[in-house]
Amino acid sequence: MSKLISKWNFPTTVRFGAGRIKELPDVLDATGIKRPLFVTDPGLAKLPVVASTLKILDDAKVPYGVFSEVKPNPVDSNLTAGIAVFKKGKHDGVIAFGGGSALDLGKLIAFQAGQTRPVWDFEDVGDWWTRADSDAIAPIIAVPTTAGTGSEVGRAGVITNEATHTKKVIFHPKMMPAIVITFNLQKLSLVATELQFADGSSMRNDFKDAVLNTPVDEKLFSPEFPADYNVVNPLTKR
Repeated sequence: MSKLISKWNFPTTVRFGAGRIKELPDVLDATGIKRPLFVTDPGLAKLPVVASTLKILDDAKVPYGVFSEVKPNPVDSNLTAGIAVFKKGKHDGVIAFGGGSALDLGKLIAFQAGQTRPVWDFEDVGDWWTRADSDAIAPIIAVPTTAGTGSEVGRAGVITNEATHTKKVIFHPKMMPAIVITFNLQKLSLVATELQFADGSSMRNDFKDAVLNTPVDEKLFSPEFPADYNVVNPLTKR
């Protein structure tokens, strides 16, 4: 089977195909990011796929920081901690790497780090997004590792308010990643963080939860899974 390598724009530029992750330093240059914060989840942070991606940055002599305090359903304390790391490291952009949770939190860190108002002031209600300082939003590169989230081409992020136990959708047009890199994951061992169905849907519908604004019991989303499982490229011949 011939390799599937392509480039899409709608309007996010998507670099798709095996090996495209090697273009990460070029993508950083294209977006003007000199000192990125690499945001991922704690499961992925321990795996070779993250180590090999960070080595690409090391080889290109790109200074970066790593933040992985991301819950399966990101909460405001995750955001606060991420912003602190972003500011302390004097980062100027975000590489959001992982599933929907890591992508959402990475986007929210890039958005909120430069704002002076609480994140809840930018909920997706009416024109609340216009309250934000657009010039203070850092650029974002997204590297999705799961199918179905869509966060890599979205202009919003979902976060849980720990005080009220409700999910909120935070929206701003500049939260859309500038460039997306998707690459084939072949026989890669991943830690199970959520149940992913064959049609690409997730066991959690974060936007529905946010719209309904219902309290969330995190224990419902912590089922017992095997320690790890294999992700195999479905396009590979068996």
